[in-house]
Amino acid sequence: MNIITKKGENSDTPFSITLENGSFIPSLSSDSAMSLLDSQKITMSYTTDHIVATAGGQAARNEYTYDDGNAVRDNAQMYEGYAGLNLDTALSDELSIQSKNLVSYQDLGVPGGLGWGLTPKDAQENTLAQTHNSLIMKSPTEKLNEVRAEIDYVYGRTFFHDDDYQDSTHNKHKGLVQIDGDWNISELITLTSGILYSVDHVESTDVGKNTRSTLSAYAHGGFYSSDGRFSVYPSVNLSYLSDLVTLSPNASLGAVYAPSDTTEIRMTVSYAENTPTFSELYWPFMGNEDLETEKGWNADMGFSTEIGILSYEGALFARDIYNAITYDSTTWLPGNIAHSLYAGTEQSFSLTFSPQLSAQVSYQYNKSYDLSSGQTISDNVEVSTVRKHVAKASLFFNKEKYDIALSGEYLGASTSLDDVILINLSSTYRFSEKLSAYAAVDNLLNASYELASGGYPMPGMKVRLGGTARF
Repeated sequence: MNIITKKGENSDTPFSITLENGSFIPSLSSDSAMSLLDSQKITMSYTTDHIVATAGGQAARNEYTYDDGNAVRDNAQMYEGYAGLNLDTALSDELSIQSKNLVSYQDLGVPGGLGWGLTPKDAQENTLAQTHNSLIMKSPTEKLNEVRAEIDYVYGRTFFHDDDYQDSTHNKHKGLVQIDGDWNISELITLTSGILYSVDHVESTDVGKNTRSTLSAYAHGGFYSSDGRFSVYPSVNLSYLSDLVTLSPNASLGAVYAPSDTTEIRMTVSYAENTPTFSELYWPFMGNEDLETEKGWNADMGFSTEIGILSYEGALFARDIYNAITYDSTTWLPGNIAHSLYAGTEQSFSLTFSPQLSAQVSYQYNKSYDLSSGQTISDNVEVSTVRKHVAKASLFFNKEKYDIALSGEYLGASTSLDDVILINLSSTYRFSEKLSAYAAVDNLLNASYELASGGYPMPGMKVRLGGTARF
């Protein structure tokens, strides 16, 4: 569920419309030629200095082939329509209002997992309405640089038609009120503090009524040396959750040393508690009311620098987690791992060869140990959902009329998932300031893979053709 955050700006072409068609390789099914018209998407927008209005929709059959072309995905169609309105208005030099709003409706087929059996007659409907509203006041007092007040509300309705069992309906509400401010302490000290109150409520034909009230208080800031080379960043948060009847603290302490204008050394230590989300506890058939709060210590050390055309950022990390919340690789329900340990590194390189040509490369190594049920590090039992190796690379080329992007991703195997190489290619050609067209190929190698265990295969190669007109 996303609210479009694009800011308004005046333009000679405030209206735009984008059309897209997506195609899979025709195969197997009796109407296989329709695979070339698998999905269609339309997006319309109107933008001024204070308003961004959007509307659109998409339809998809998603009858793509999988398992080396031996099967066709069944009952995976999707239809969606949505509309959004963002407002950003300055009432004065000191006071401004922002409002971001979205409504959407989805009609979905429910294909079912291969391990559980297909569900060709099942269906799902999703309705969503959400609003995010902020009041921002600059310099309200001598001690405050800025104060922000926020009021949010989200309503979601999910209806399941289950051909083998009874239908079910789930209505979810979430409201939030938040006030925070930036304090004026000194040129070498920054401080932001605030309070947040939220209410989650669900009424479900399957799990009944459940409500959570959360009250949080938080503060984070920075302390800077006079030369700007060294800084320290403390942060604290304390939340009370009514349904769990628990206080949940989080705290961190970070430090940054900059020996030069282009080089930084960073270190952070933190204690974090991850309480089960409302959906993880109460979502029908996918929730677990016995989940416990995840608690753990985290530490990382990082280094970043720029040398000519090269930008580099790297980090070492370690996490010692009790009751880690993860999903069971066989039932796909959330559960706890009594004790687990994680250690690894993240490396990222960016190269700018010229204004037209650039590249990015990243790699993550995440070694995990499942220490539950009396297991030790020497047993070398890994957390089933964690991929040890993940690597990404992208190449970008742009000129006045066109852009080309080639990206690749390697997802290493876990104990429940196979490894896979994914490659995507996209290009955009601008005929004029008002008209452009694009072509993209997703999963260029037509790889067969799953992002999560449970018998839900991802699509093979898909070709997308589209264009945008502005007027």
